[in-house]
Amino acid sequence: MLSTIHSDRHRTLIRNYLIVLSSVTLLGIGLADICNCPSRIAQQDRLDNYGRYIDVGVASYVQRTVR
Repeated sequence: MLSTIHSDRHRTLIRNYLIVLSSVTLLGIGLADICNCPSRIAQQDRLDNYGRYIDVGVASYVQRTVR
């Protein structure tokens, strides 16, 4: 019984450590990417605007087909 509790705590500790480690790693990679290539931010803005254009087109199509 005691070994099971200890084992569960150990697994939880390792799982939480891996989650924090991967989060910090991905955040560091993202920040380094922004600092090294700021043009990607502008590219993302263009993609976001294109996504809005598609959303409006889909909404218009749905409104026309429902009528």
